[in-house]
Amino acid sequence: MSASYRAKAVANYFLTQMRLHKLLCYPHGWHLGFRDMPLLDETLVAWPYGPVAPSICGDFAQLGATSIDCFATEFNPSRKDSSSVPAFDASDTFVRDLLARVWEVYGDYTAAQLSGLTHAADSPWTVTRENDSRVKYAGIPNRVIRSHLRERIERARSAV
Repeated sequence: MSASYRAKAVANYFLTQMRLHKLLCYPHGWHLGFRDMPLLDETLVAWPYGPVAPSICGDFAQLGATSIDCFATEFNPSRKDSSSVPAFDASDTFVRDLLARVWEVYGDYTAAQLSGLTHAADSPWTVTRENDSRVKYAGIPNRVIRSHLRERIERARSAV
């Protein structure tokens, strides 16, 4: 199955304010690395302080560093309350297992540890910022993310 999902649907899986933006990068990147298809339906952006999914910023920016106690929502004119809570298709076992694995591996990382990973010298965020240093909010090309994750996959396979 593994279709592209709304970034808000994947964000609702994690719901951790300080780490949310960085955590969104991992399932998207691993999905590109393993399936050669984006998980998110939007381009991650190399903002000055790290990679972000722009649609997520609006929903949680007002919370600052506080814990998230609500889901990301989207406008839905067919509903009386005009909003809906996006979710990924739970029958999509590849994505469900991928999200669970990302949470298992990275869920206990602090924001600083995740920043260290996303800001590493060879990371897609760093490569994009260096290539487009004049642009404040450069999109991180999926091909850059895919290449980075495939290199990590190959290194892991070689180590076994």
